[in-house]
Amino acid sequence: MTQKPPAPYPASMLKLAMSSAGWPYAVAAVLVLPALCMKLVEATSVPRSHTFFSMVCVLVSVSIVACPTANGQAEPDGLQEMQSAIDAHGLAAFDATGVAHQWPAPVIPSAWYIENTCPPEHRPAVTAARRLGSALLAAIDAAVPALQREQGDQLLTDVRRVKQLADWIGTAEGYENLILDHRARDIAATGIARLVANLDFPLSQLTPWIPHCPGPSDVPATRARVLNQEAGAPLFPTDQSTLRTALEEVWRKGAFKAALVDLPPALLTPGPDQQASPYEQFAQTMFGKSVSELRQPGPYDRFFKDDKRPHPATTRALWNGKYHELVEGLGCPPNVQAVEALLHFRERIGQFPERNPLDAFAKNEAAFRDALNPHGISQEDSLLAGAAWAAYDAVKKGAFVDEDSRATAVAATQLAQRRRGDPTAATAPPATGSGSHIQ
Repeated sequence: MTQKPPAPYPASMLKLAMSSAGWPYAVAAVLVLPALCMKLVEATSVPRSHTFFSMVCVLVSVSIVACPTANGQAEPDGLQEMQSAIDAHGLAAFDATGVAHQWPAPVIPSAWYIENTCPPEHRPAVTAARRLGSALLAAIDAAVPALQREQGDQLLTDVRRVKQLADWIGTAEGYENLILDHRARDIAATGIARLVANLDFPLSQLTPWIPHCPGPSDVPATRARVLNQEAGAPLFPTDQSTLRTALEEVWRKGAFKAALVDLPPALLTPGPDQQASPYEQFAQTMFGKSVSELRQPGPYDRFFKDDKRPHPATTRALWNGKYHELVEGLGCPPNVQAVEALLHFRERIGQFPERNPLDAFAKNEAAFRDALNPHGISQEDSLLAGAAWAAYDAVKKGAFVDEDSRATAVAATQLAQRRRGDPTAATAPPATGSGSHIQ
C-alpha cells in the first residue's frame, strides 16, 4: 500500500474559521448577540412566534460558542443544540437557522466505527454527531407525507427544505452522511417529479432544486475515503478516477477472506473427484495464496463482516447496524434518475402526450417516442422516452414514492401473501443491483 493511513474521523466538523487573534471578538459576540436577539423576541408582536425565535437565539449563541478546542476539535455541545432544534421543529428549524447561520455539517460515522475504530477521546463528539444524524433522519422521514400530499408553492417549499438538507449533509464525508444524503435526495425527487409532471408549474422555479446525478456522494472515490476512515486503514483506492468495480473488488476479496476464517474445515475438503476444493481454487485465483494462509485471522477481517440486512431494509432499520458493503455500492437514487428523464422530456417537448393523434395505436410510451422523433428514433431517445413515460405514469397513478415506502409496501404485501399460504410469496427481498440501498 502506498496510501497514507487515514486520520480518524474529526471529533466534529462544527468548526469556526477563526484564528486565536479573533477570540476577543468571539467573546464579545457571545455576550452581546444573544441579548440583542432576545430583545427582538420581546418586541415581536406575534406571541406564538416567541418560542421559535427564542430557539433561533439559542442557536445563534451556540454557533459562536462551539469553537475549536485546543486540539482543533469542537465540543459536542453544539451538536446537541442542533439536535434539540431539529427535534422540536423538524426541517423548519434547519431551514430557518441551519441555512441562515451556515451550520457546518458534522461527519457522522457508523455505530460500528465508534465501537471498533474510533479513538476514545473522539467518542463523545462522534456519538453526539450520530444522535444529530438520527434526529435528521426522523425529520426527513416526517417530510414524506407532505411531499405526496401538497401542491404548488407549498410542495416546492417542502422540496427545497429536503434538497437543502441533502446538499448540506453531503458536504461532510461520513458513513451516515452518505446514507442521509441518499435518503434526502430520494425523497426530494418524489416531490419534484410531481411538480415537473404538472405543466401549470413553471420549470424556471424548479431548476435550482432538482437533484442531479452524479452528486458528490455518488463518486466512488468519496465512498472509498469514507470506507477507509471506517476501517482505519487505506484498504480502498481513493484516486478520483477510481471506478465502482475497484471498490467491489476490494470488498469481494476482503469478505471472502473473512468468511474463510469462520468456515468449518469440513467444507474445505475436496470432493472425491476434485483435486482441490472450490474454495482452494478461488483462493489461488484471487489471492495467489492457499486457503490455509488466508484462514489466518487478519486485522481487518471484522470490517468485512456486515450484519444481516433487515426486511424491509429501510434507512431507519439500517441506522444502527453495520452495512459497509451497502455504502461501497451506494449510487445515485433511481428516483433522481427518473426525475432527470422526466425533466429532459418536458424541456424538449413541452408536454406529456399520452396519445399520438396521427396514430391510433401509438399511446403511452409509444406516444412519448413519437413525440421525440415522429420519423424514427435513436436508441438514446428511445431510452429517454421509456424512462420519462415510466416516471410520468407513476406520478399520475400516485406510485412515484421513495425507496423506503416502496420497500415497506412490498414487505407488507409479501407478509400478507405468506399469511394466506400463498406458495409464490417471496420469503426474502430481491437484490436490485441498482446502487439503491433498498433490497
